[in-house]
Amino acid sequence: MVDFKKLMKLKQAVQEAIVEEEQYRSRFSPEEKRVAQLFFHRGSVWERKQCKEIIHENLWWWGKSFTIIVEGGKGSVVLRIENERPDAGGICSLIVLEEERQKGMGTKLMKMVEELAKKQGCEQIYLCAAKGTFLIPWYRKLGFEIYDENPEGQEGYVVSMNKMI
Repeated sequence: MVDFKKLMKLKQAVQEAIVEEEQYRSRFSPEEKRVAQLFFHRGSVWERKQCKEIIHENLWWWGKSFTIIVEGGKGSVVLRIENERPDAGGICSLIVLEEERQKGMGTKLMKMVEELAKKQGCEQIYLCAAKGTFLIPWYRKLGFEIYDENPEGQEGYVVSMNKMI
């Protein structure tokens, strides 16, 4: 049997949470809202770091992910931390617009994601890099080392790299 009183209380709590979130979001500039709309869905929680940086945390059944967006969406990086391995964070996406490359934005994003991983209790970060590209030497310059030349399911295409933090 459906308990309509509990159902109405739940509906009211959800509506109050939506109102609270909208009030929180109203603190962002129109540009920050536009950028965030490109990346996030309704119900997300945002943390405003600086005018030009947005950090988004999302909780999943497997753990949590964090997306860092800088310079109005010109660069972003995603960190994934799984419940089964909370001491290691995986970088599953690093994007820098082509016209913004070679200006230090990628390095800035990597430093930011490393700091975020440390704050979350990670002891290392890991990623995959495409073979035959500038990425492997660049990640090495940032302190990453190859730990698997042929990761399962990706043989021949990428290498797995990690860095102790």
